[in-house]
Amino acid sequence: MQALGDEDDGPPHRQGAVERHEEEPFAKNQFLQHLDSEAPPAATDTPVTFSQDLDSTVQVWTDFNKIYHHPRTIVELTQFQHADETNPFALYSQGRRVFADQETRDEVIENRIRFFAEESDSLQGFNVIADVADGFAGFTADLLEYVSDDYAKKAIFTHGIHWSPENEEDRILYAANSALAMKSIAENSSIYVPLYPPKRSDMDSLGWSKFYASDLSSPYRWSAYLASAIETASLPWRTKSSPTLLSDLASAVTGGSTRKIAALSVACPFPIARHGQIQSALGSVKLGGRIPWMRDLTLQMGYDEVGLAVTFGVGRWGFRATATEEYGYCAVLRGVTGLSYVEPDSER
Repeated sequence: MQALGDEDDGPPHRQGAVERHEEEPFAKNQFLQHLDSEAPPAATDTPVTFSQDLDSTVQVWTDFNKIYHHPRTIVELTQFQHADETNPFALYSQGRRVFADQETRDEVIENRIRFFAEESDSLQGFNVIADVADGFAGFTADLLEYVSDDYAKKAIFTHGIHWSPENEEDRILYAANSALAMKSIAENSSIYVPLYPPKRSDMDSLGWSKFYASDLSSPYRWSAYLASAIETASLPWRTKSSPTLLSDLASAVTGGSTRKIAALSVACPFPIARHGQIQSALGSVKLGGRIPWMRDLTLQMGYDEVGLAVTFGVGRWGFRATATEEYGYCAVLRGVTGLSYVEPDSER
C-alpha cells in the first residue's frame, strides 16, 4: 500500500543481466525479391519463372503468395509459432484451447467472419478449406460449431486436408487428430470432403500423374494439386452466370440422405483432344472399372466407374457407400471445348 502524498518510485527493477533472444526472419527467395522490386515487365519480355527456385526455397505459404489480402482476412494465433519444435501446434486439444480463448474467438468470429457476412449482399454459405491433421483440426471443429449455430440456415462446404508427416510417431498422432476432426466437422457441415495429398508411392507415370512432376511430396507441390481440384469442384457456385446455390448442390450430392461425408476425384488434364469424342476418354477404362487418368483424392485410389467410389470434380462427387449405393454426384468439366458425342448403336 502507498500513503497519500508519498512519491511513486515506479515499479521495482529486477536485478541481474538481461538475456536477449533473437530469431532471424525468413530470407526472401528470388520470387519475393522480384515482387519487391516493383519493376513493371516490358511488353516484349518473356514471362519470368521461378519454379525451380521455389521448389527448393519454399518454407511457408507466403513464400509463393502474390495476392494482396484484405486486412481482415488474416488472423495470427499468437499462442504458437510456425515450425516450433519445442512447443509444436500438434494436438487436437491444443486447437480447441486456442479457440476457447475469448479474445481469439472474438477476433475470428466478430471481427472477421461476422464482418464479411454483413458485407455480403446475399450470403449463401461458407466454403471452408482447413488443415485437419495438427492443432488446426481442433480449432476448425470448434469454429464450425459456432458458425453452424450462428448461421443455421446457411450451407457449409468443408474440405479437410489430411496430410501426413514423415515421422511414424507423428503420423499416428496426426491420424488421431484427423479422426476426431472428421466426426465433429461432418456434424457441423452440409458436406465434408476429406482430401489426402498423394504420396510418392501413389505416382503413376502412365496414368493420373502422367503430366506431373515425378514427386508431389512437398507441401508446395501437393497443395497446388489439391487446390486445382477444389477450385474446379467449386465452379458450380462461383460462376457469374447461372450459379448453383450451395444448398441445392448439397442436396444433390447427399440425395436427400443424412450422410455428409463426400469424396472428390480429379482428372487434370482431362485426356481428350480438341474436337474429340468424349467416348475416347471414357473408353480408356482398365479391367475392373478403374479409370487410370482420374484419381480419388479421398479414397486415395483410382476412380472407380462402377460406383465403389462416387466422386466430385472433373468427374463425380458423392459418398463412399457400398458397391451398389450411390446417393448423388456433381460433374464439372472445364477448359475443354468442341466436345462431340456419338450415340452408341445400342441407343439408336
